[in-house]
Amino acid sequence: MADVWNERLLFGRRKDARRRVILASLLLLVISSAYFYLLTSPEMALPRWLQVFSRWEYYVCFAVLVVTALGIYESGLVLSWAVAFSLFFGMIANGGGIGIGSSTPNPLFFLLVGIIGGLIGSVTVGTLGFVLGRAVRSSGVDS
Repeated sequence: MADVWNERLLFGRRKDARRRVILASLLLLVISSAYFYLLTSPEMALPRWLQVFSRWEYYVCFAVLVVTALGIYESGLVLSWAVAFSLFFGMIANGGGIGIGSSTPNPLFFLLVGIIGGLIGSVTVGTLGFVLGRAVRSSGVDS
């Protein structure tokens, strides 16, 4: 009984939704990486309406809303972490919020910083969004 409850808590109640959430997470990883690459690239000027997430505060609020919606959708904690990681990896790996005072580091540096930042963001924002989503779902607001 406890193993089933732990599996539902960690991976969600519906097994068919796990694959969709993992695919959506991979898609978000590609989209966030491309978006922040274009946002930080000096030769690419995005239109003003696409620069909505140029401030990290707005992006964190967006990430909390996405992961909270995922928690309401009956998803698990590990899947919430995966979605939050994919959202934060793109921002951190492309130098978002990193002040570089010397020459540009090699791509391995950005990859490692992106992985570390994505893990930190996934644990903090992923857990927060999951708890908020579970609270909303258990209160009956979503019905």
